[in-house]
Amino acid sequence: MYAYGLERAVATLSQLETRANFRHFLSRERRHGRSMSLVDFISRPIKHLAALCEIVAAIEETTIPGSRDQRAFSKTVQGALRKK
Repeated sequence: MYAYGLERAVATLSQLETRANFRHFLSRERRHGRSMSLVDFISRPIKHLAALCEIVAAIEETTIPGSRDQRAFSKTVQGALRKK
């Protein structure tokens, strides 16, 4: 699912790269102490996995005990912890 729009995203970024005003924007903007590049605009879900695990654990803790949803969240959390 993540890669579904990858071809379109690559085409859009390639078009932006040819625009002088966008190149100028990249050259003057800074993120984390360095100049930005096209890579800064690509969403990388792997960076967010730890946060997602924490969110699922928080949802599991607040879901009705013994409910089908709670069991599903619990199974997901336990699976994530086992793979560490």
